[in-house]
Amino acid sequence: MKILKYAGLTGAVLAGVFLSIGFFVPSFSYESRIEVNAPLEQAFAVFNDPSHMGEWMSGFKSIETISGNPNEVGSRYRLVIVENGEEKVTIEEMTAFQKNERFGFRLISDALIANVDIRFTDQDGRTVITDVTRVEGRNFLWKSLLPLFKSMMVDKAHENYSRLKQVIENSVTAL
Repeated sequence: MKILKYAGLTGAVLAGVFLSIGFFVPSFSYESRIEVNAPLEQAFAVFNDPSHMGEWMSGFKSIETISGNPNEVGSRYRLVIVENGEEKVTIEEMTAFQKNERFGFRLISDALIANVDIRFTDQDGRTVITDVTRVEGRNFLWKSLLPLFKSMMVDKAHENYSRLKQVIENSVTAL
Protein backbone atom coordinates (compact mmCIF):
# COMPACT_ATOMS: atom_id res chain seq x y z
CA MET A 1 0.00 0.00 0.00
CA LYS A 2 2.84 2.38 0.86
CA ILE A 3 4.44 1.66 -2.53
CA LEU A 4 1.28 2.77 -4.36
CA LYS A 5 1.07 5.87 -2.20
CA TYR A 6 4.70 6.83 -2.95
CA ALA A 7 4.33 5.99 -6.64
CA GLY A 8 1.24 8.20 -6.85
CA LEU A 9 2.96 11.00 -4.97
CA THR A 10 6.04 10.73 -7.18
CA GLY A 11 3.85 10.81 -10.30
CA ALA A 12 2.02 13.89 -9.04
CA VAL A 13 5.29 15.67 -8.26
CA LEU A 14 6.72 14.85 -11.72
CA ALA A 15 3.52 16.04 -13.40
CA GLY A 16 3.67 19.24 -11.37
CA VAL A 17 7.30 19.82 -12.30
CA PHE A 18 6.52 19.22 -15.99
CA LEU A 19 3.55 21.60 -16.01
CA SER A 20 5.51 24.24 -14.11
CA ILE A 21 7.87 24.48 -17.09
CA GLY A 22 5.06 26.18 -19.01
CA PHE A 23 4.49 28.57 -16.14
CA PHE A 24 8.15 29.60 -15.77
CA VAL A 25 9.12 29.41 -19.47
CA PRO A 26 5.97 30.24 -21.48
CA SER A 27 8.01 31.32 -24.52
CA PHE A 28 11.57 31.39 -25.81
CA SER A 29 13.53 33.08 -28.55
CA TYR A 30 16.44 32.06 -30.74
CA GLU A 31 18.52 33.61 -33.50
CA SER A 32 19.95 32.24 -36.73
CA ARG A 33 22.51 34.14 -38.77
CA ILE A 34 24.18 33.33 -42.07
CA GLU A 35 26.50 35.15 -44.41
CA VAL A 36 25.82 34.59 -48.09
CA ASN A 37 28.29 35.24 -50.88
CA ALA A 38 25.72 37.06 -53.02
CA PRO A 39 24.45 40.59 -53.49
CA LEU A 40 21.64 41.69 -51.20
CA GLU A 41 19.04 42.02 -53.98
CA GLN A 42 19.76 38.50 -55.26
CA ALA A 43 19.66 36.94 -51.79
CA PHE A 44 16.35 38.60 -50.96
CA ALA A 45 14.82 37.68 -54.34
CA VAL A 46 15.70 33.99 -53.96
CA PHE A 47 14.48 33.91 -50.35
CA ASN A 48 11.21 35.59 -51.32
CA ASP A 49 10.53 33.33 -54.33
CA PRO A 50 8.07 30.54 -53.36
CA SER A 51 9.38 28.33 -56.19
CA HIS A 52 12.67 27.96 -54.23
CA MET A 53 11.09 27.12 -50.86
CA GLY A 54 11.20 23.37 -51.42
CA GLU A 55 14.94 23.58 -52.13
CA TRP A 56 15.87 24.90 -48.71
CA MET A 57 12.93 24.45 -46.31
CA SER A 58 12.87 20.93 -44.90
CA GLY A 59 9.55 19.16 -45.37
CA PHE A 60 8.08 21.93 -47.52
CA LYS A 61 5.09 20.73 -49.53
CA SER A 62 3.12 23.82 -50.54
CA ILE A 63 2.09 27.38 -49.81
CA GLU A 64 -1.11 29.04 -50.98
CA THR A 65 -2.60 32.47 -50.46
CA ILE A 66 -5.64 32.61 -48.18
CA SER A 67 -6.09 36.39 -48.26
CA GLY A 68 -4.24 39.51 -49.30
CA ASN A 69 -1.50 40.02 -51.85
CA PRO A 70 2.11 38.86 -52.00
CA ASN A 71 4.44 40.92 -49.79
CA GLU A 72 1.54 42.82 -48.22
CA VAL A 73 1.43 43.14 -44.43
CA GLY A 74 -1.65 41.29 -43.19
CA SER A 75 -1.64 38.74 -46.02
CA ARG A 76 -2.31 35.16 -44.91
CA TYR A 77 -1.01 31.91 -46.35
CA ARG A 78 -1.62 28.22 -45.81
CA LEU A 79 1.76 26.50 -45.42
CA VAL A 80 1.95 22.70 -45.58
CA ILE A 81 5.00 20.90 -44.18
CA VAL A 82 5.50 17.12 -44.11
CA GLU A 83 7.20 15.72 -41.00
CA ASN A 84 7.58 11.98 -40.43
CA GLY A 85 5.11 11.31 -43.23
CA GLU A 86 2.44 13.51 -41.65
CA GLU A 87 1.20 16.77 -43.17
CA LYS A 88 1.23 19.72 -40.78
CA VAL A 89 -0.70 22.83 -41.75
CA THR A 90 0.23 26.23 -40.39
CA ILE A 91 -1.14 29.66 -41.13
CA GLU A 92 1.45 32.28 -41.99
CA GLU A 93 0.51 35.92 -41.57
CA MET A 94 2.88 38.57 -42.93
CA THR A 95 3.74 41.10 -40.22
CA ALA A 96 6.50 43.13 -41.92
CA PHE A 97 7.89 43.60 -45.42
CA GLN A 98 10.55 45.95 -46.70
CA LYS A 99 12.04 44.85 -50.01
CA ASN A 100 15.69 43.81 -49.66
CA GLU A 101 15.62 44.57 -45.92
CA ARG A 102 13.00 42.77 -43.85
CA PHE A 103 10.53 39.89 -43.96
CA GLY A 104 8.40 39.26 -40.88
CA PHE A 105 5.63 36.78 -40.27
CA ARG A 106 3.64 34.96 -37.61
CA LEU A 107 3.24 31.18 -37.89
CA ILE A 108 0.14 29.80 -36.21
CA SER A 109 -0.39 26.08 -35.69
CA ASP A 110 -2.40 23.96 -33.27
CA ALA A 111 0.62 23.76 -30.97
CA LEU A 112 2.39 27.09 -31.22
CA ILE A 113 2.67 30.64 -32.39
CA ALA A 114 6.05 31.73 -33.76
CA ASN A 115 6.88 35.34 -34.52
CA VAL A 116 9.72 35.50 -37.04
CA ASP A 117 11.66 38.63 -38.00
CA ILE A 118 14.22 38.20 -40.79
CA ARG A 119 16.64 41.01 -41.65
CA PHE A 120 18.84 41.28 -44.73
CA THR A 121 21.92 43.52 -44.61
CA ASP A 122 24.68 44.24 -47.08
CA GLN A 123 28.22 43.64 -45.90
CA ASP A 124 30.73 44.58 -48.61
CA GLY A 125 28.80 42.86 -51.43
CA ARG A 126 27.83 39.88 -49.30
CA THR A 127 24.49 39.45 -47.57
CA VAL A 128 23.93 38.78 -43.88
CA ILE A 129 20.58 37.18 -43.09
CA THR A 130 19.53 37.32 -39.44
CA ASP A 131 16.41 35.57 -38.17
CA VAL A 132 15.05 36.19 -34.69
CA THR A 133 12.22 33.82 -33.77
CA ARG A 134 10.04 33.92 -30.66
CA VAL A 135 8.01 30.76 -29.96
CA GLU A 136 5.08 30.39 -27.57
CA GLY A 137 2.86 27.39 -26.89
CA ARG A 138 -0.84 27.80 -27.65
CA ASN A 139 -1.99 26.17 -24.43
CA PHE A 140 -0.51 25.19 -21.08
CA LEU A 141 0.51 21.70 -22.24
CA TRP A 142 2.38 23.06 -25.29
CA LYS A 143 3.93 25.83 -23.20
CA SER A 144 5.40 23.06 -21.06
CA LEU A 145 6.48 20.88 -23.99
CA LEU A 146 8.04 23.44 -26.36
CA PRO A 147 11.09 24.34 -24.23
CA LEU A 148 12.02 20.66 -24.38
CA PHE A 149 12.13 20.93 -28.19
CA LYS A 150 14.06 24.21 -28.37
CA SER A 151 17.41 22.70 -29.39
CA MET A 152 15.73 20.63 -32.10
CA MET A 153 13.96 23.74 -33.45
CA VAL A 154 17.20 25.75 -33.43
CA ASP A 155 19.09 22.95 -35.22
CA LYS A 156 16.36 22.71 -37.87
CA ALA A 157 16.45 26.47 -38.44
CA HIS A 158 20.23 26.39 -38.85
CA GLU A 159 19.97 23.49 -41.33
CA ASN A 160 17.32 25.34 -43.34
CA TYR A 161 19.40 28.52 -43.46
CA SER A 162 22.50 26.56 -44.50
CA ARG A 163 20.50 25.13 -47.41
CA LEU A 164 19.15 28.61 -48.23
CA LYS A 165 22.73 29.88 -48.40
CA GLN A 166 23.59 27.16 -50.94
CA VAL A 167 20.47 27.87 -53.03
CA ILE A 168 21.22 31.60 -53.10
CA GLU A 169 24.90 31.12 -53.96
CA ASN A 170 24.06 28.58 -56.66
CA SER A 171 21.53 30.96 -58.18
CA VAL A 172 24.21 33.66 -58.44
CA THR A 173 26.58 31.34 -60.32
CA ALA A 174 23.71 30.33 -62.62
CA LEU A 175 23.21 33.94 -63.76
